[in-house]
Amino acid sequence: MATPRRTAPAAPTAVVAFNDRCALGVLDRLRRDGIAVPGRVSVVGYDDSPLARLGAIDLTTVSQSPQPMAEAAVAAAVERLEGDRTAHVDVVLEPHLVVRGTTGPPPGP
Repeated sequence: MATPRRTAPAAPTAVVAFNDRCALGVLDRLRRDGIAVPGRVSVVGYDDSPLARLGAIDLTTVSQSPQPMAEAAVAAAVERLEGDRTAHVDVVLEPHLVVRGTTGPPPGP
């Protein structure tokens, strides 16, 4: 009886990393392996760190708007310290995508 052939899984066309530092590691590995970014694979980070903004990196990333985040954190701390609130509070701030040079349309067939 013949053994069925296994086909290689399709290569990913995009990677979304946990944070910008991890995305930079992915980006470095892909570029060292000669894989075109964004031609063959798109890479997205998360944080919108200063590294992501460097011209040589130009990383597409998700920003959590640090200014409103800091304002919400300070307001929550003040409420707790002044005794106005003791219960847990969830604060949800909407992130936004910052498109730069590491993303593009998926490669054609």
